[in-house]
Amino acid sequence: MEIIGGQADEAKHDLLKHELELMTYRVNLMRTWVMLKVKEFNQFWRQLYEVLDEAIITAIRLENEATQSVVAGIKAHMQN
Repeated sequence: MEIIGGQADEAKHDLLKHELELMTYRVNLMRTWVMLKVKEFNQFWRQLYEVLDEAIITAIRLENEATQSVVAGIKAHMQN
């Protein structure tokens, strides 16, 4: 069964149009998946940042308290 002339061109055009639609669908599917993953990563890194930021602030506060305690001890020792 052979397609002749314009029918062949039309069949090729329809086939290419269908393939383009499939490719567009797949690209949009991948784009959606990537956007969801980016949002997941963003949420994870924000949560990690909050935990680390809190830990750093706590560590600095404890270090400052320890330093102030040592300075107060040295100052009291020097005054005696």
